[in-house]
Formats: sequence, structure tokens, C-alpha cells
Amino acid sequence: MSDHQELLDIVNEDNEVLHQATRGEAHERGLLHRCVLAQLVNSQGEWTLVRQAADRQDAGQWVLPWAGT
Repeated sequence: MSDHQELLDIVNEDNEVLHQATRGEAHERGLLHRCVLAQLVNSQGEWTLVRQAADRQDAGQWVLPWAGT
């Protein structure tokens, strides 16, 4: 199954599950869904950036993991 076909819980503003949709549909339609994000900062205060994979939103770009990618 491709990443865009992964089923996600679609939630409302109270985090109540309304239904499920594929990741592709959730992103295409702007549906609110759960995700896990992280920020890595070393002891010098430098942030870690992530280069998005070719099959991800913002493919090939450097993004901060916690900035909603």
C-alpha cells in the first residue's frame, strides 16, 4: 500500500473520530487528521531539518519536522 493510501482517522476540533479516509484524500480535501511531529535540537540550539521524500507533501524541500509537514 502506498503512503497516500494509508487510512487515517478524520477528527473534529475536539479530536473525536468522524470517519476514516486515505492520507491522499485527507491532504487533498484539507481534512483534519492526527499526526505525530517532533523537533530535534542539539545542545548548541541547532535545529534538525528533514528533506521530504519524493512521495511526500513538499517533496525534496527542507522542512522543520514540527512545522506541519
